[in-house]
Amino acid sequence: MNIRPEHNSKNNTTDPDEKVKTLINENNHLKDNIDSLITELNSLKDQLAELSPNKKLPDHIKVLFSKIDEFN
Repeated sequence: MNIRPEHNSKNNTTDPDEKVKTLINENNHLKDNIDSLITELNSLKDQLAELSPNKKLPDHIKVLFSKIDEFN
């Protein structure tokens, strides 16, 4: 998964419309990456629950999963 948007040479343009289009495309790319990451983390959460249903998760993992739930 590519977390950073690819460098786009259109960023160097002076045309405001092209800059806006480029920023929108990069923003969409970042949104897609965030959605993919959240999906992967939710999958991990489910896998952990299946592997150790009676085991208490560390607090930092609980905080991470609660933050993920806020995005959902």
